[in-house]
Amino acid sequence: MSTDEQPDPDSTTADTPVEEEPDGDETAAEPADGADEPPAPDGESDGGNDGPESRKSRRAAAVLAILLGGIGGHKFYLGRVEQGLVYLCLAWTLLPALAGVLEGVRYLRQSDEAFQRQYGG
Repeated sequence: MSTDEQPDPDSTTADTPVEEEPDGDETAAEPADGADEPPAPDGESDGGNDGPESRKSRRAAAVLAILLGGIGGHKFYLGRVEQGLVYLCLAWTLLPALAGVLEGVRYLRQSDEAFQRQYGG
């Protein structure tokens, strides 16, 4: 292209798609946030909110039950929020702490398959 020639405003030479706005102006189209990322396959988390179908660690649940069982930490981790709230409300009685230790030992004695069937997904 020589310096005398002006580019045709109606033609596009870039690989960027062009969208026409309602007032007639043309602008380069920008992809929406996250448009470049493919959706996560079924059963896999996108790193955000873990649903009930997510895989839970037996050891993590056992450690939480033993250390934070008195306030229901393991129940919240396992997605059993209502039970966790009961543990939290009864924390002053120390019964949830005793139950948490017993549940922690039970989690450790359980096989991974049995734990995942009961608490995983």
